[in-house]
Amino acid sequence: MPTRNPEEIRQSIVVARQELAGSVEELRVRINVLTDWRRQINEHRGVAIAAAAVVGFAVGRRIFRRRGD
Repeated sequence: MPTRNPEEIRQSIVVARQELAGSVEELRVRINVLTDWRRQINEHRGVAIAAAAVVGFAVGRRIFRRRGD
């Protein structure tokens, strides 16, 4: 089994740190994109409007029922 000298190990650690930093940054960007609600609404405007209509209808119906009792 080949062994690595201390300099090779240090270099391997440096490379691993750089790769990890890049992966963390990429993940941060992806999370920001996925959790940006304004962007999500703009990209899925039709679904957002339909969902708002359904929620509005359900809330209105519930309020109407309570007042009717």
